Amino acid sequence: MRAWWLVLLGVVLLGCGSRTAPPPAGRAQVTVHWPARTRVVPNAAESLVVAVHGAGDAAWRFVLNRPADGTPSLLTIDALPVGTLTVTAAAFPAADGQGVAQATGTAPLTITPDTLTHLALTLTSTITRLEVAPTPVTLAAPSSVTLQVSPRDAAGALVLVTPGSLHWESADAQVACVNNGVVSGVAAGTTTVTVREPESGVAQTVPVTVTAVNTGKIAYTVASGGVKEIWLMNPDGSNPHQLTHFGETCDELSFSPDGSQLAFILAAGTRSDIYLMNADGSNARRISRNDRCYWGPTFHPTGASLVAFETFTSDDIVTLDLDGANEKKLTSDAVPDVLPVYLPDASAIIFDRKAGASYDLYRMNVDGTGLTPLANTSADEWYHAVSPDGAGIAYTCGDNLAMIDTNGSNRRVFPVAAGTQDKRPTFSPDGTQLAFASNRGGAWQIYAMNRDGTNVHQLTTGVGEHEYPQWGR
Repeated sequence: MRAWWLVLLGVVLLGCGSRTAPPPAGRAQVTVHWPARTRVVPNAAESLVVAVHGAGDAAWRFVLNRPADGTPSLLTIDALPVGTLTVTAAAFPAADGQGVAQATGTAPLTITPDTLTHLALTLTSTITRLEVAPTPVTLAAPSSVTLQVSPRDAAGALVLVTPGSLHWESADAQVACVNNGVVSGVAAGTTTVTVREPESGVAQTVPVTVTAVNTGKIAYTVASGGVKEIWLMNPDGSNPHQLTHFGETCDELSFSPDGSQLAFILAAGTRSDIYLMNADGSNARRISRNDRCYWGPTFHPTGASLVAFETFTSDDIVTLDLDGANEKKLTSDAVPDVLPVYLPDASAIIFDRKAGASYDLYRMNVDGTGLTPLANTSADEWYHAVSPDGAGIAYTCGDNLAMIDTNGSNRRVFPVAAGTQDKRPTFSPDGTQLAFASNRGGAWQIYAMNRDGTNVHQLTTGVGEHEYPQWGR
């Protein structure tokens, strides 16, 4: 078998900016060894398109045309973000990437700070094995996982294959189905998924475990015609329906721990009050009692009280009972403190504090003492959610989503294409997925992805700005 192959070397980590220095970057060097012109298709390709992807759309794209003398082509890519990127390569029959791709390949590319990562492209290689990642696969229905297949030769080189040529099969489609490498959980159980490359006959089988059907629901806001109302849908985007009909602005909502109630803000005129209602939209009632503006209510892990922030004098964090009684201030200085969220074990509160030019992520004790910064960059870091296991925090970092551990370590960023924005993440009840708002498709809609940033997919469509998702049980 004659084909193109791709060799990649590298390592890991992304950041969202610093007040004192630009984000670290690395470089990659691409060397293309062109075949003799006597070789047949796809070896007679006249150009190669190499694209480097982050978590969102492709950010870098290069076209390499075959030199007339057949000598190797050399391309150096500067200022690549540190971390694990994805490289795709495609061979085309005409110059400048024109025509139908004859062969393609995908592989991870790991960039380390101030390091040149080499990437070599050559030809004449035979597939001896298929590497599949991740393996094994564990997921909750109806979530999905995208498998990445890397055909390799005996030397470990990545072999480019004809697009769509791989054959996929699930041993039990009642447990998990597979479509072009996307494995979707159907019902609790175990099965296997097999991928086969037909020309070589090489196959690889991946064990798949579907844990439990992830029912739950996602509440979100839709702004249209000057009003914003709360809607509800299933985690796969089905059955979207409107819950509130106030004709005003409903915003900053959160589910109770058992998923039976929603707390939210109703802003009308000069007031913004805290409201509670059942998760089906019934029994909506105002609970805030004072003549102040409240925002960002979230439940205590026991479901017995709320924490929020009020803007009467400054932006201060308060706690109050579900009937609005026993309001207590936790912060009271001149620095804005907003968007408080309890850790699942109620040991601390994560919130946003604007001590400088931007909002930063902080942690404090439940009595308001022990302020500790967690994330501090030049970008606004806010609108956060804590994972159900209490191990991680997802938040908005500038235009991107990011995650850190609850002690402030292990920061990683999921970058989006320039001119687009992801924001306001929320964890699924099992902690395996995130829902968030994004304008990556033009209009603001709700999307979901796996916790590691893979398998991004759109959940909502329709008129209006769809924002502020909250995932409940």
